[in-house]
Amino acid sequence: LSRAIAISPFVPTASGTLAAPTHLYDPRIPELVALLDRNTSFPAAPFDDDATLGILASLGMRSTVTQTAVLDAAMTAERLGDVAGDAYDFAAANERGWAILRYLETPDGTRMLAPDPVKDVKSFFGSMFGKEDEKDGGKKEGAELPREAFVAQLSSVAWVPVATEPPESEPGLPWPKNPSPVAAPNYARPPNDAWLCSATMRVLAREPQSSALADILGWRRGVPAATLSSQLLALGEAHPSIEDPAVGRALAAAVPRVYALLTTSLNSRDFADALARLPGEARVVWVGTGFARAESVAFSGALDLKPYLHVLPADLTCFRPLLTAMGVRDTFAAGDYVRLLRGLAKDAGGGGLDGSRLDLALWVLGTLADTPPATLRAVLVDEDDAGGLGGSSLPVPDASGSLVPASEVRFNDAPWLAAPEGVRLSHPKLPSQTAEAVGVRSLRLALLAEASEDIDVQLHGSAEAFGQHEALTTRLKHILDAYADGPGVISELVQNADDAGAAEVRLLLDQTPGGDKSLLGPKMARWQGPALVAWNDAVFSPADFHNIARIGQDSKIDRPAAAGRFGLGFNAVYHFTDLPSFVSGDYLVMFDPHATHLPGATPARPGLKIAFGASPLLSQFPDQFAGYLDTFGCDLTASYPATMFRFPLRTDEAARASEIKPEAYTPAQVRALFEQFRERATQTLLFLKNVRKIGVYERGGDSRAPKLVYEVSIPAFQDDKDPRAATLQWVAGNSAFSRGVAPVAAVKKQQFVEKLRTMPEKSLPTSVGWMDVQMRATETAESLGEDDDDAKVIVGISIRRERWLICSSLAGGKARALALSDTGVSRGLVPWVGIAARVPHPDDGESFIGHCDGRAFCFLPLPVRTGLPVHVNAYFELSSNRRDIWFGGDMAGGGAARSEWNQALLTKVCAPCYARLIVTVATMLGPTPAFYALFPDVNVPEPWGGVVRELYATLAFEGSKVLHTPADNGGWIALTDAVYPDHELAHDDALRDALVAEGMRLTDAPTTVLERIEEHAVPNPERVSPERVRRMLRESRLERSDRPRDRVLVLLRYVMSDVIDDD
Repeated sequence: LSRAIAISPFVPTASGTLAAPTHLYDPRIPELVALLDRNTSFPAAPFDDDATLGILASLGMRSTVTQTAVLDAAMTAERLGDVAGDAYDFAAANERGWAILRYLETPDGTRMLAPDPVKDVKSFFGSMFGKEDEKDGGKKEGAELPREAFVAQLSSVAWVPVATEPPESEPGLPWPKNPSPVAAPNYARPPNDAWLCSATMRVLAREPQSSALADILGWRRGVPAATLSSQLLALGEAHPSIEDPAVGRALAAAVPRVYALLTTSLNSRDFADALARLPGEARVVWVGTGFARAESVAFSGALDLKPYLHVLPADLTCFRPLLTAMGVRDTFAAGDYVRLLRGLAKDAGGGGLDGSRLDLALWVLGTLADTPPATLRAVLVDEDDAGGLGGSSLPVPDASGSLVPASEVRFNDAPWLAAPEGVRLSHPKLPSQTAEAVGVRSLRLALLAEASEDIDVQLHGSAEAFGQHEALTTRLKHILDAYADGPGVISELVQNADDAGAAEVRLLLDQTPGGDKSLLGPKMARWQGPALVAWNDAVFSPADFHNIARIGQDSKIDRPAAAGRFGLGFNAVYHFTDLPSFVSGDYLVMFDPHATHLPGATPARPGLKIAFGASPLLSQFPDQFAGYLDTFGCDLTASYPATMFRFPLRTDEAARASEIKPEAYTPAQVRALFEQFRERATQTLLFLKNVRKIGVYERGGDSRAPKLVYEVSIPAFQDDKDPRAATLQWVAGNSAFSRGVAPVAAVKKQQFVEKLRTMPEKSLPTSVGWMDVQMRATETAESLGEDDDDAKVIVGISIRRERWLICSSLAGGKARALALSDTGVSRGLVPWVGIAARVPHPDDGESFIGHCDGRAFCFLPLPVRTGLPVHVNAYFELSSNRRDIWFGGDMAGGGAARSEWNQALLTKVCAPCYARLIVTVATMLGPTPAFYALFPDVNVPEPWGGVVRELYATLAFEGSKVLHTPADNGGWIALTDAVYPDHELAHDDALRDALVAEGMRLTDAPTTVLERIEEHAVPNPERVSPERVRRMLRESRLERSDRPRDRVLVLLRYVMSDVIDDD
């Protein structure tokens, strides 16, 4: 009877329906009230008082949160959150979803979902064989589903609260329209994954509070490749170009995450399926300013060809395998440039091109001009002329800037003559050589044929179009954004001189006024003021002329002894100027990236290269070239056996017109730059390969003679042998030392690789020795009554000398293996390191301070402080602006390889090199504070902490005798042989002296050094203790009478200290 009553629908609910007690829930349970529908799940009056509720509970009313209760609540939330349903109630659905989530995040709720093998087996077999649990055609109330089935049902019902609006902190995030406030867990992800899935999945309203729940519902599993590819597709559709900088920053951070996760599934079936579902025209490649189709993106090439072609940002090249699979190519082909031109013409619709698009067209034509004629003809035949511009003819700009077929125009190679009526001329910025190569015919030839005369109008046969092929002003502006102004710019110039084999570098602030009459062009007058001059005693090779005309060509990779050599870093000189120039050997070269100052300069060839020995230009334009004369021996009449750069400083007038940097650069700023460089000048020479002297000068007023400001040099080496030479000679080749320098072309990459591969590890060079660095400076005083900085008189010369111990090494082991790997060979890696430690110079006397503030070097100092008491030099993989080394455990692809290389250098090469230096300096300095100051006595941040750990481990493993003991008249002992003092000894000199007198090998190294040794190398050292001293005394051969009474008393007090209470 009770059972019949229990299942009979006689209890009213708030909705007006009647329900059986077994189908209702006890409203006295707060969790149930929060979870379930109040209208249908609980008894209503008059059945809602405590007495009646007690009777209903005895009839089977549910009083606990069961699977059924949770599923009922979830389905209610789904019904209320159905935007298209009649019962849609945003607030109620949201409230119900939060109630379910809060409950499931409690321990009770999580246990309901967590695996319980015993319960699951019982539930499974009960569902199969438990017929006695079924009565009246239904299942026994409270029977549970197998856990997997319950989780599967719960995961497929839309109940979990999700965000309905994109977060304001994530601009540009794809988002569904009119979304429901709840979603099925299977189709939701935590907010941290929003950028990975928001296009096709819902984003939880907050991060899960229970990691166990997140695991059970799959919120911590990897995002499927299909979801990631759909997200990329949505991002590309929404952001073909970026107008809002905040959106750009958000995407720049988010896209690498998507790429990184897709890379992990690169070779899987899921990835192949996801890639196949992407439309052919999908914009899925991030190019920094928006998304582009893969076919319009390449890993390398010219910049600023948007919106037609894009070069992948450098920070995404680590995803090369993924992007290659998506269709990104290494470089653009001639067909891409032809399509670009025709697209440009179609977009222009017959009208003239604006300045930027005209420059773009000219650059593309210049590039196509370098294509072999047969290849270009084949491309033109194959390409469809969608713009209707004449079949196999390229579009070129005419004099008005309109793109027309090349067959309809002539290039003007006779500008002193008027063109015949009806002849359409090509644009004056299109060089004749380029025009001819892309199919434009010569006006001069037509005029000559018509006039039947031979008119020679060549540029005196000695000047030719020359310049940085890629030197667009916007590209240079981007470079300056990466390369900060400061002494690092001078370092770049010194580095290039060092790679060229120069022994001396000079820097000059030239303030002598220049004439403004006989100039190459009227706009050159604004560049006739003060200039920064950089001189070195090496001469440009043909390869140098080639390299300096190309921005960012990594030419050093093929020369293992080179570190810079006119890569991106040289272009940092555009901080000073828009018109750099130099003279070297037989040539004078001038650059004009704007193509607005020099005659004949174009965006494709922005500069001049003049063979000055045979050129009348120097006599025709004396004001233009006066700045070179009488400067460091230059007269421009004979071949110049050196190289001198001249950087005229950007004036206020020039800055207003500059597209590179709209800021003036004053003589005061150059002086400040010189002073900044003075602080690091002595250290600059530590690891250079050839440069031995750097001088800084000023010149002004009527005097043509430069005046010394300061000069750093290397006056002496230990035993007259450069400790760095052996390694350099090995890397650069013996032939490099025929005149005492090592130019970068001495050994090519492949020769070096073979030499490194075949050389026994024990034969790789390493050397230790000191060298002196001298600073010689002019001391000045302001003239009486004068405040002008230029009004100074010389009062003397100051000389300061420093001594540095250098250890230079070429290593084997893991570093050599990485250098010889395919990646290492392609990157030109060299396992070359050096350590420099400041040691006392005879001139120092008592003034010597000790260790230096350690910096990282890549032959020149980097703006990276290591925390070590020495300088560390290595052939590091650097960021493109040379301001930091690659390091991190969260990188992939190329970034991970660079980080692995740097860590191998630090731990497997630098640390052993550091250890050799300490062994050497021990005998040089003895157990002095200066010696122990060279030990790292604190833990330093990564990656430099690896050097500390490996240093102490190496000293211990090799048994290096670098700890001093005063026992037995003093001597050096290994880390593992020393007896380490306890804390009592630090305050008891008498006890320490007594133990030493007994012969105990007690080290007198500083406590901080011993702590680091114990932490990293000798975890359980032999330490002084009463028991240890008792044992020593028992084993001693000394008679009691041989010991002084005071010593006996001190020893007795100590050995009894652990067995007798002092009180």
